[in-house]
Amino acid sequence: YKTDDLGVWKSVNEGVNWVEKTIGAQITVITDLELSPTNRLFASSMDNGLAYTNNWGVVGSWVQVYPNGTTSQFNQAGHIWQIALSGTPGEWEIGVGRVVATSTYWSDFKIRVLYSTNNGQTYQVSTSGLPTQKLNNGNWTTGYPRALMAYRTDPLTFYMVVDGWNGSPDGSADDGGVFRTTNGGVNWQ
Repeated sequence: YKTDDLGVWKSVNEGVNWVEKTIGAQITVITDLELSPTNRLFASSMDNGLAYTNNWGVVGSWVQVYPNGTTSQFNQAGHIWQIALSGTPGEWEIGVGRVVATSTYWSDFKIRVLYSTNNGQTYQVSTSGLPTQKLNNGNWTTGYPRALMAYRTDPLTFYMVVDGWNGSPDGSADDGGVFRTTNGGVNWQ
């Protein structure tokens, strides 16, 4: 698989030919792809959120999960930057795989983490321990979560890198840096 600003592409011949797999999906400018142990393919995107397919991108098979189009999530639209998955194949088979994704909303550009404990069907939002205001960045004018990873031996531990600063000369704790959660994305430090 590969991504570009138009979608997700798949090759079955080591990259000689590519076929678009996001036709019919409301996702463009893909920022990350993750494949679960049960072959659920997740795609995060700028502007259009988080989606998955269980059918390897067959037209009409993409499910938009965040924001999901409800009025209560309308103000949560923005960019989904990174995705990380955890859980054993057995946990994914019984529906308790974990999905963690990083986000910034258009409304305020603050860093948020989305987390799911049910194979990415529903999400909770956390800001606990994260910078409480929009971060500055010299290149993009706004700091963003740039990297996210699951710790291989503990399904509840994830690491995230956030760039940017809040402009305080003393380098207070409300800056970017490396953040860690040990409870599946609920709280960060």
